[in-house]
Amino acid sequence: MNQENDLARLSTLRTEVFHEPTTAEAKPALVEYVRIFIEQARALTPEQRLGTTGQNIAVGITGAIAFQGADGVDGDDWVRSDTEPVLFAILSAAGKLDASPDNQQAWDELFLAVQSL
Repeated sequence: MNQENDLARLSTLRTEVFHEPTTAEAKPALVEYVRIFIEQARALTPEQRLGTTGQNIAVGITGAIAFQGADGVDGDDWVRSDTEPVLFAILSAAGKLDASPDNQQAWDELFLAVQSL
């Protein structure tokens, strides 16, 4: 996909991912949403990835996955370490990058975890 198509697809997926009530039925949309962000991260230069642009991608991934089990959101708590270990690992790595985008080890963890989707 090109960047323009990615942005249009992200907009459509965002509606599905951030819809209440949350259920595991959102998983295909969530996985596609995460994969688009990962492709965007891979296209960045190392400087961009380790800075604000990379942090924005991490925030997008973290927000989407965390929403599926957030307190106060109507629905199922289906993204847990015991039920969705890959999504949980992606959430963990993206959370580290949300706090510190210059963490190359966390980027490596994120890219590795996404390969298992």
